[in-house]
Amino acid sequence: MRSTSPRRRVGRVERGMMLRNATPTIRVSLALLAAAALCMTVGQSIAADVDRTAPQEREPVISGISKKLPVLSVPSDRRCVSDLPDAEVRWYGVGFAFQVGPRLAGLLCNRHIDDDGDHEDGSDLFLFDTIAGIQATNAIAVSRNESRLNPKTGQREVATKYPMTGGFVPLGARRADGSSHPHAGSGFGIVNMILHSGSKSVAHLQVHQFSFDGRKLHAFADTPAWDASKINVAGSGWTIEINGLSMAIPDGDDLLYPAMARKGEVVGCGVSRWQRRDGSWQPVAFLPVIGSGSEPTLSRDVDGSLLFCVRGVPSSPKAIVSLRVWRSTDGGQTWELIVDKPDLVGGNPISVNRALDGTPYVVSNTVKEDRSYSREVLVLWPLNAQRSGLEPRLVVRDGPGEFGRPSTRAWKLDHPTSATLRLGDGRWRHFLIYRGKEDPTSRGPTPQAGCYVEEVSSTGLALPLWNLADDASP
Repeated sequence: MRSTSPRRRVGRVERGMMLRNATPTIRVSLALLAAAALCMTVGQSIAADVDRTAPQEREPVISGISKKLPVLSVPSDRRCVSDLPDAEVRWYGVGFAFQVGPRLAGLLCNRHIDDDGDHEDGSDLFLFDTIAGIQATNAIAVSRNESRLNPKTGQREVATKYPMTGGFVPLGARRADGSSHPHAGSGFGIVNMILHSGSKSVAHLQVHQFSFDGRKLHAFADTPAWDASKINVAGSGWTIEINGLSMAIPDGDDLLYPAMARKGEVVGCGVSRWQRRDGSWQPVAFLPVIGSGSEPTLSRDVDGSLLFCVRGVPSSPKAIVSLRVWRSTDGGQTWELIVDKPDLVGGNPISVNRALDGTPYVVSNTVKEDRSYSREVLVLWPLNAQRSGLEPRLVVRDGPGEFGRPSTRAWKLDHPTSATLRLGDGRWRHFLIYRGKEDPTSRGPTPQAGCYVEEVSSTGLALPLWNLADDASP
């Protein structure tokens, strides 16, 4: 999603700004608090201790995918300021869901500016205990593009902010031994952003800290946009430069987050370890997996091993781009390439995920028969029981087949992410989240454009990554 090209004129970006200096505070309804007090204990443990069944003893059992309209389309403040031109409306796009409390979830969803490029306007946060509860009118602004006059030079500067990802330990989370998680109710967010100053554009990262006490969710940036830079992994020499395409996963008291980092001239896509120290989440280690690619994703298999996937890595110079999955059985110290399918997905966004019963699967777009680039069909491939290949694919969405031809050039159904959540009814369910849009974006309302949250069904026992307490109310 991130683009470092200054294709937009600063003046045009600036008209869509909403400068947010105040700390957002989110109030949860009394109904949600009442629901949180009725939680039932789930008998699974955190992270690697969820299920020690060897992968080869479990068969893939993904049985279906819902096909609904987007849960979010146009923000309620579709024009951020009164003089915003009609050509610059906002559309919801890439989403990242996570567990917030025992029966409460959150969705970070980016705001795409209506044109044919990767031009974004930050992210909104939605708290919900039912999918129907995700409403544009409930949006909380956690990240927005910003504009200022440089106090030293007097020059106009603009910060363009891209989708926010991160990690969160839900309120009521417990360790594998049943004791309370020491960082329950806290987390972090990371935003890729481009600082435009005159003809110069520089990429930076901005870190946000989250906390939730059962009544309010607080979100604030560690540093102002103008002071943000790369994220240093203390004592390692690594500097995180680009965030991943999935939320962090638990690992004991820590969170593991996929990212791209640099150490001198060495570039690596891999896994960063985050710990909460002195009241804030910060990276303490980085383990590279591969030296190229972008938008990495991370998941955990049923036996505790780590699965890793990254966008844009060919297996040979003549291949378009392979579908490749790496596996680590030693906590990320070493990695083995276990799936390598050339000429299957093109250079499209790709993610490795974990269904409700622990079945790992990969989601991306298929290339056309003529090997041309396309994001019109989104497909899911479960990994086989031996973790050496793929099971037959399931079509998540066929844009032309289901929607017909768009009024513009083509459909884009892309940037798949996922989350296993327990909502207000107490049931654990698994959701696949992706963006749908016309490319270039239509100027008028399009029912198929927006953020999709689809339920992925599986027939095995529920194996969520989090163990939640009965009652996490303060």
